[in-house]
Amino acid sequence: MSNINLLNYITKYEAAAGYFDYKQISMPQYTEFNILNLIKIIFPEGIEESNAHTVDFEQTDHIVPQGYRLSIKPKSIKVTYNTLSGAAYSLITLKHLAMQAENKIPCGEYIDEPTFPVRGVLYDISRDKVPKLETLLRLTDIIFELKYNQLQLYVEGLTFEYECFKNYLTEQGYLTKQEILTLQEYCKQRFIDLVPNQNTLGHMAPWLAIDDFSPLSKNPEGELAFGVLQPSATLDPGKPESRQFIKAITEEMLSVFNSDNYNVNLDEAFGIQTGEEYSNWVAYMESLCKIYDKNMLMWSDMLNTYPEIKSVLPRNAVLLDWGYEADYPFDMECKILAKEGYKFYVCPGTSAWRSISGRTDNMIKNTDNAIVSAIRYGAEGIIAAEWGDCGHWQTYPIAITGIAYIGLCAWSGKPLNRSVLTGYLNDQVYGDESKQIGDLLYDLGNLYLDDELMLLNGTFAYHYYCMGIASKEQKQSYIKALLDWMIPYAERFEQEGEKEIVKYLKAPLKENYSKQLQFIENQKSKIQKLHLNCGDKKTIIFELYLTAAMLEFSLAIAIYIENPDKSMLMEMKPALEEIIVKFRKNWFERNKSGGLEKSMQNLFEIKNQIENALSSL
Repeated sequence: MSNINLLNYITKYEAAAGYFDYKQISMPQYTEFNILNLIKIIFPEGIEESNAHTVDFEQTDHIVPQGYRLSIKPKSIKVTYNTLSGAAYSLITLKHLAMQAENKIPCGEYIDEPTFPVRGVLYDISRDKVPKLETLLRLTDIIFELKYNQLQLYVEGLTFEYECFKNYLTEQGYLTKQEILTLQEYCKQRFIDLVPNQNTLGHMAPWLAIDDFSPLSKNPEGELAFGVLQPSATLDPGKPESRQFIKAITEEMLSVFNSDNYNVNLDEAFGIQTGEEYSNWVAYMESLCKIYDKNMLMWSDMLNTYPEIKSVLPRNAVLLDWGYEADYPFDMECKILAKEGYKFYVCPGTSAWRSISGRTDNMIKNTDNAIVSAIRYGAEGIIAAEWGDCGHWQTYPIAITGIAYIGLCAWSGKPLNRSVLTGYLNDQVYGDESKQIGDLLYDLGNLYLDDELMLLNGTFAYHYYCMGIASKEQKQSYIKALLDWMIPYAERFEQEGEKEIVKYLKAPLKENYSKQLQFIENQKSKIQKLHLNCGDKKTIIFELYLTAAMLEFSLAIAIYIENPDKSMLMEMKPALEEIIVKFRKNWFERNKSGGLEKSMQNLFEIKNQIENALSSL
């Protein structure tokens, strides 16, 4: 029983004597079509059908939607459910029980239902990485087994097949409508709502960088974001042409999706200058949603900038409260949303972006914090955000760790210990006979805990690639620029009683390069011992080695900055060239080619820096 992690994240288990031998499982020959289809999806290896079957199904209204009850006896299993999704989740639980119990399933009553009716994943397909269809299908399989029921593919710019703007699309740089339709049907069979998602006010830089669209910019000269003047990224909501443009891309995207929902985003509109200007645009987007009979989803962060708009936003919209740090003030924000009577979801993140190997502890604390506040103030859903900021450098398994933890918590409504997450990754995601990959991914994601300084929204492993072959003075200036926006941002947390985040941003720098290098070397030796049984096992192993190599090279940059040495540059040059080759190979394995060169810009820049430095010495 101690090995059955699943008992930590189901609602209730009432134990009974004995075991059911999973090898004796068989389904009734008269099973209705819908249940039969579920069996084929969840058990692709097949299950015997027999008149002398061991599994029976019963539909009842006495169980909540999506919930189920498994009554397991030594010679029989009874599945009781309300909605078909509940039947599907019961079969997933049965499958996981068999795996974790090594086919000897403990008898008893397994009573389970979700804490939140909506449990979703937001997956960034716009910051350079546009995944292949097979990558998205694999992701869908993973989140289905985690009992997620919503998937959003974040579109920023031209990563959807806009036929009305076909001339501006980049070859292999977008998802086609046919791919969306195929994915949508695949999701439907797994009770996952594929929700259209595109930014419609801020984050419009890819569009506004095109000459034909630049007149739509609110601030052509650029806009201040995170302490730095950034390229223009906000539409001018006062121009009729902006409305016409957004109506065109909305109409085209919604023509493909069957979902009742539409995420219009509306976050980080840094170019907007008044709350009235923002709320007027929100009203326009609400009118579009009404035209197309969609429920509007939107981020809630602009309430922090313009608190006066909290009473005028559409009451039928679903507000998405996002924050990605361990001590993010979800409690205060959820309290406001609940008091104003809004429907809302709470949105923690995987903490994988801008990190190389993740930030495991931050992701877990961020999620636990979000779940507590969501329950306390009546949120209707949890969305796991997997962003691709700054090149989308995290490899696929690094992202999956956070998606798995958030999914388990979104269903169970409670924090889970390390062994539950690592066990799930070992057994359900990767089928690792060595039982090592869960701990390996968990620990790789905590390399940042030995960074010189704890940063927001990223790690030094990523930031050294931005610094490049810099001097000590340039490094100090780079860090100062980061802290100049991070500390004021974090002081908002401090004002709400969470002082820890400000404390570690102001801590003195520490140097742990040797310790981190030794840790990475130890993890590489563990990769060799993995014995995975998943369809993409070779790619997973390749990605783990690539992650380790990128971490090592980041530390090489750090060491060189402290002690510039020609011989070290000579060693770094072939190491970087190998990373570039492997980065490219892995990209083509999972993603379309569009966006690759842009994602690799920092790698190419460092390569040029090394070559120039060697030629001048």
